[in-house]
Amino acid sequence: MISRAALVAVAVAGGAGALRAEPPRTMIVALAPGPRANDALEALALGPHGEAYEPDGKGAWVRRHAGGLANEVVRATRAGDVAIAGVDGGPPFAYRTGKEIRGEGDAVGAWNMVVLGLHAKAILGRGPRATTAFGKLVFALEGEKPVKLADAPGVVTMLGASDKAVVVETDKGLARLEAKGAARWKPIANAPAHVLALLDDRWALVDRGLFDLRSLKLAAWPAGFQVATVFAVSNDLVVAAGMRGNAAELVTLKGTTFSREPIATTAAPGATFGTGAAQIVSVVADKTGRVVVAARDGRLAVRSKAGTWSISEVTTELPPEHPGSPPAESKAGSSP
Repeated sequence: MISRAALVAVAVAGGAGALRAEPPRTMIVALAPGPRANDALEALALGPHGEAYEPDGKGAWVRRHAGGLANEVVRATRAGDVAIAGVDGGPPFAYRTGKEIRGEGDAVGAWNMVVLGLHAKAILGRGPRATTAFGKLVFALEGEKPVKLADAPGVVTMLGASDKAVVVETDKGLARLEAKGAARWKPIANAPAHVLALLDDRWALVDRGLFDLRSLKLAAWPAGFQVATVFAVSNDLVVAAGMRGNAAELVTLKGTTFSREPIATTAAPGATFGTGAAQIVSVVADKTGRVVVAARDGRLAVRSKAGTWSISEVTTELPPEHPGSPPAESKAGSSP
């Protein structure tokens, strides 16, 4: 049965009325990991235009700041207390979480452009170390300002990183830059020329599973699993959320061994978790076993350290409206 909130009236000739189902609203497009690597439950959930839902510490995610972005969010990562959003056709933007310190840094709960260069249309890296690139320029997102690394051997189309190294894909293939004192990128011999995504400096997403860029071996997905989203916790721990038939499933790669478990959401209201409006869009995890899986409709499946699952849903508690600045945006023809 369609709820009243999902219906809109349509005027027709003769004064008669008709009802039309309104398309489901997208509430979440990405998760930014928490500021501490050992607590996935501190992840920040982001809407398509930077609507930021922060964990309240009691199992809920709440939006309390009205700021947003004009560009559409396509990915998110984290550098300490700063969540970073990669957007379509623009530079990254940073959102500071935690407690505000008067006179230090950017305001808590507001988006600020990460300045990389003139008219930067950047891509955001994946992995435990936050990185970004545009053209051949590669940056580590650490501290108050981006740290420029050695220029890539070609135009960067994707990148992934950990504290050990950074890996990029360019039109010349895959190349690695070691983290400690390296000034030159080295081609990764015998690696695929193209991958679906670089998850960090070790793991790449390919058609049939995860490709190990160290051993040059494929770890194939378990039978029947259809991946929706993947997250590298560390070089030896990767989690993936997706579907097995009509049921949502979590697959974990630890070392070189897969394990799998259902995402237990049978009590969740609305569409089946992982299907239709509840399509899985993002996952984060930590080494303690905590996992957060986000669905497009605003629901979050949360796994505790004990292995039990629960369902949360993003909510909004904005302060009263008052005149203020428009959403942060990057404009053609202007300098960052």
